[in-house]
Amino acid sequence: MLIFFFFFYPSPFLSFLFLFLWACILYILVRMKSAAETGYCFNIRRLRLQEKLVLLRYDPIAKQRVLFTEKRKIRSI
Repeated sequence: MLIFFFFFYPSPFLSFLFLFLWACILYILVRMKSAAETGYCFNIRRLRLQEKLVLLRYDPIAKQRVLFTEKRKIRSI
């Protein structure tokens, strides 16, 4: 229902504002930390209602692919 209003905004700024606020509701920014305990971490965006993330990524300090687990929420996007 809210998506249909996007097309009827009179100015491009208001349509951009609507999309920005919609993204703020849907996504959060979380910190992913290496399970190899090297201290390497990165930030990633995920859906707010999604379960906690566990990813297999390359850790440049350990020089291999390791599991990264979600440690904390940084902010809403």
